[in-house]
Amino acid sequence: MIDAIEVVYLYVPDVAAAVAFYERALGLSFEQFDEHWAETRVGGTRFAFHLGERAEPGTAIFDFRVDDIDESVALLRDRGIDVGEITRVPHGSFAQFRDLNGYRAELFQPA
Repeated sequence: MIDAIEVVYLYVPDVAAAVAFYERALGLSFEQFDEHWAETRVGGTRFAFHLGERAEPGTAIFDFRVDDIDESVALLRDRGIDVGEITRVPHGSFAQFRDLNGYRAELFQPA
């Protein structure tokens, strides 16, 4: 029935600011269609921002898969992003950060 996640939307108060944060922090490249909508692809999944008057961060956490957790955390910290400590568990390693709107996200390296 379900074979993939097609798109993840984040509702943000300022689409351009969200795009700038994720481009700077993670090196993603977005196509901004207008002041209400921008998106990119991460793997096969669309990752999009939509303008929302009342964004309520904290209702979801999303993981960005990385090849090297240590290198990726260091890179974000060099870019001024406050990244938590790396947690290492049997299925992989992750480190959490918050974007400029308070959404929680993680860098994740599978074991």
